[in-house]
Amino acid sequence: RAANLDSLRFNVVAFYHCERKEVLFWVYFALLFGLLSSVLAFNRTPALLTAVSRRVLALPCFHYFDDTGAVELQHLAVLGKRLINMLHELNGFLLDSAKGSDPQELWVFLGVLYDLTDALSGELVVADAKPGRRAAILALVNEVLDTRLAVRAKMAKLRGKSNFLASTSFGRLGRAPEQALIRFEHDSSLPEKSEVLAPDSLIFALQFLKAIILCAPARAIYLQPRYQAPNLIYTDASFHEGDSPSSNP
Repeated sequence: RAANLDSLRFNVVAFYHCERKEVLFWVYFALLFGLLSSVLAFNRTPALLTAVSRRVLALPCFHYFDDTGAVELQHLAVLGKRLINMLHELNGFLLDSAKGSDPQELWVFLGVLYDLTDALSGELVVADAKPGRRAAILALVNEVLDTRLAVRAKMAKLRGKSNFLASTSFGRLGRAPEQALIRFEHDSSLPEKSEVLAPDSLIFALQFLKAIILCAPARAIYLQPRYQAPNLIYTDASFHEGDSPSSNP
């Protein structure tokens, strides 16, 4: 039977009621966690508010889902923050002031420490893990290297933290240990929450990850090109092996 188009905006949820010992249903009007369409639909509102902030309020801002950031001159930042709060309030959203941050040159956003000290004078932004993030990852790595015992659940947590750090600070080199962590994490023949002997591939990967954490510097992001495009010269001249340069036209 053809679906009723008017009902597509509803989610009918079923769950088992432990006290009544029966399955109950209700119509859910919100976005259910775990549905792919929920993520896309949820992102529409902050995307719209960010677009209005840029085009109407002239604010240099961006968003990552419901986390909003603004990058502007410090003496304008207080006004920009007020405008962002006002725009959200006009649309029915009250932003938690405790979760906001004051304007500063060293700025932590989504677990990344951005150093904007030389953004104007040197056209340089430095990005690194927030304070304590490298130490936390290193503690998990050393725990396995010292005992040679690992837990699948802990390795999944470690992979998430190290992958995020690689994306923000180390680049593709930092993702080199990821495959060994993935294989161990998804090995269904091993218990999920009990210690097992770590395979050599996991030990080697963690040793490499430890070296990166201890040695790799923060990522430097230059705001202007740091290279010149090469000049390409096309010619119909030819050169044959054994010929001297003077014999060629």
